[in-house]
Amino acid sequence: MHQTFRERFFDAMEDGIAILGATPELARNSDTEYRYRPESAFWHLTGLDEPDAIAVFQRSGNTRRFLLFVRPKDPSMELWTGRRLGPEGAVKELGATEAWALEEFPVKLDDLLKGHDRLFLPLDGGSLQSQVLGALNRLVRKRRQPGPLPGEIRDVRRVTGELRLRKSAAELAWMEKAAKVTGEAFREVYRLTKPGLAEYQLRAVFPFIYGIHGGDWAFETIVAAGANACTLHYVSCRDRLKKGELVLFDAGAEMGFYAADVTRTIPVDGRFTKRQEQVYRVVLKAHKAAVDTVRPGVTIDEVHGAATIAITEGLLELGILKGKLKTLVSKGAFRPWFPHGTSHWLGLDVHDTGDYALDVEPRRLEEGMVITVEPGLYLGADDKRVPQPLRGMGIRIEDDVLVTATGHRVLTDDIPREPRDIEAAMATKARYLKALALPEPVKAAKPRSASTRTRAVKK
Repeated sequence: MHQTFRERFFDAMEDGIAILGATPELARNSDTEYRYRPESAFWHLTGLDEPDAIAVFQRSGNTRRFLLFVRPKDPSMELWTGRRLGPEGAVKELGATEAWALEEFPVKLDDLLKGHDRLFLPLDGGSLQSQVLGALNRLVRKRRQPGPLPGEIRDVRRVTGELRLRKSAAELAWMEKAAKVTGEAFREVYRLTKPGLAEYQLRAVFPFIYGIHGGDWAFETIVAAGANACTLHYVSCRDRLKKGELVLFDAGAEMGFYAADVTRTIPVDGRFTKRQEQVYRVVLKAHKAAVDTVRPGVTIDEVHGAATIAITEGLLELGILKGKLKTLVSKGAFRPWFPHGTSHWLGLDVHDTGDYALDVEPRRLEEGMVITVEPGLYLGADDKRVPQPLRGMGIRIEDDVLVTATGHRVLTDDIPREPRDIEAAMATKARYLKALALPEPVKAAKPRSASTRTRAVKK
């Protein structure tokens, strides 16, 4: 898979040299590190999931070289932190043309840069950018030999991002696995949800289900009960679920480093009230309108446009907006209650790389692209523009949608989203966990009588 990605990258980069670095390990505190996850563009092209590595790609005519600088073999360190590929393993297992220990990179950097007119580099202000540009500036100032040096510098992630937009069959297989595992987690949470549970208890179910299927979380899970759902990126998850409220879940598994991203909003006690369902169906109608729009040749702006029309119609029906639909849509009157976009790219990253416009024109969807579709309504608890009975509801419905040759396919379609389907799923027995026990309430200690206290002292 990665060899194919490299060949596509070499085709796209033209003659020149490209340099990418792996994500470094990050300390969590004085003696532990965060779980390591490779930088997506680096892993996409190399298949290496070790930290402290640098990849170099050189193209000159028909000559293509894939070079790696990696951590050297070190039995004493491998005893503590696990096997390292080392330079020899990088050639044998990853297909590198040549490989060296990481400490050789600054020694060889000058010679690597010579002979190329074009340099592709992450322009993120990081240490690799500083190191490479520092070496290039030194070569330019002290140029003594004929031959080209890079005079054109491009952001390598513009190239890698473009390549990652259209998913291969192998990538789609991983995304389908991520969607399936995410669905397993959501259905289990449906079964477990009940009044009195804490948001953090339900949040804990998601990584548990991902983990037993060999996955991990793609992003921090959101569990937002009641009015907390009106905060778009609510992550504290300390409150308890109350009868008569809704609870919003935004979660996604990562399988093979590929992400899912799904949002559902369900009734805490298993059944929608009439008012809850009225607002929910506004968002559901917008979701359906947006998904139905997805096909090759359409822009993400058009997908968003379909959602905003339906949301605005709903706001009129709910009595929140007044006026003519066309005028309200053109003025963006929906924005106080639907402030975000409807879609983003999805892949190795939850908000995957890739330009949304080409020059000044919006990009048109193509077969193999994957986007989210996630309209929402957020009716704040203190928003006096909203009728009192509707305040404090935050509802979002999100699915992962693949653009096919003739239309689209919803990768997360099996996760219940219709009100009756949600209610039916919530009424079934848990599959992986018998139940989530409600925390025992803290009981006040009973005061002892004076005689009891006296006896205790005498003893």
